[in-house]
Amino acid sequence: MDKKTIRQAMIKQRLTLNEEEYQSYSLKIIESLLTSSFFNKEKPLGIYMTIRHEVDTLHLICNLLERGIRVALPKVERDGMRFYNIDSLDQLILGTFGVMEPPSDDLAEDLSTLIVPLVAFNEKKERIGYGKGYYDRYIEQYHPQTIGIAFEFQKQEFVGETHDQPLDYIITEKRIYK
Repeated sequence: MDKKTIRQAMIKQRLTLNEEEYQSYSLKIIESLLTSSFFNKEKPLGIYMTIRHEVDTLHLICNLLERGIRVALPKVERDGMRFYNIDSLDQLILGTFGVMEPPSDDLAEDLSTLIVPLVAFNEKKERIGYGKGYYDRYIEQYHPQTIGIAFEFQKQEFVGETHDQPLDYIITEKRIYK
């Protein structure tokens, strides 16, 4: 299957998860992430805000802020995507593509780790996103450690393209791909 077909099928399958499965799978993934050694408390951690039944990041963001770990969220701007530090979810405003975004007043530089959204992934830890290339360009430019979080059913067979940036890790409710 081509990327467009896989993208449509995976979004549709994510949206068919019932709320109990969705929350249960998301919680398992977030718990694996929180008990890992992936976080550097000295540098901000980049995370995305959930849309379209992606793995729920809300609990992760709240937990990290409570633990004193600096959190940065993406904002799509004219020349690409940048990450801005937040202190609270109350700061967020509705932004591009209907996603909650941070204000543009505290640029996060030198992210230690980037939690990357994905629609599908393969055995090589290549990802299919929404097709705009924001994350691929950001990863190529800044080289943070990358962790994709996804549901196990999102693992698909496809051939990545030359501009695709493979991830360092992918965490699902069943395992961690290294």
